[in-house]
Order: sequence, then C-alpha cells, then structure tokens
Amino acid sequence: MGDVRLARELWAYVEHPLHCALIASHVLNVIASRASAAKIEARAAAAEIEAWATGVMDEIQEQEVGHWLLSQHVPAWGLGSIVDLALQVRSPLMSTDCMLSVLPRFDRRSRTLRWSS
Repeated sequence: MGDVRLARELWAYVEHPLHCALIASHVLNVIASRASAAKIEARAAAAEIEAWATGVMDEIQEQEVGHWLLSQHVPAWGLGSIVDLALQVRSPLMSTDCMLSVLPRFDRRSRTLRWSS
C-alpha cells in the first residue's frame, strides 16, 4: 500500500502537514473499506499516518500554540481548521489532550474557534 516511509520523509516538507496527514489517513481508510484486497495494509498505513499528526499534537506543551495550530485554515484547498477536518473524518486526533481542550470553543456553524469566554 504505497511507500509510507517515503511519505513520512516528504511529510516533513509539506506546507500543511496536519491537514495532509488527516486527508491521507482518511483516503486510505476509505480505500480499505471498499477494497477486497490489501485491507490490512491500507488500514495499517492509515493508522501510521494518523499517528504522525497525533504525535505532533501530543508533543505540544503550550495550549495556546496547540489552539493556534488547530485553528489554521487552508482556504486554497477549501479546507477549514484541523478541528473541522478531524470532526468530518472522525479522526482519532479528536482524543488528544489539545484537541479535547479546544472542542468547547469550536463553533461548528462558523468553523472557527472562539477565544473569549
């Protein structure tokens, strides 16, 4: 199911790595759900790629940095924030501490984070 090691090397250089990891993981999970062969490999690759994003979020020590990172949009791709994307694809990233701390501030209608109480 592709070369995940090569993808990891390239991932270090992409402009929006968390968005890319969530999209790649989601695509692999969709392929696994529809494929008759290579299901195990596709799911394993999806989990590994998702773990890259989760690992990044787990390493963040300052909540403000994490909230900033999670609120970044990619308008050129038609994508909202990482929070929005993770909700759409039902990502395990939703269970990271940083993500759990930001969810009460996330406004699904405007797809933004509210910073005031």
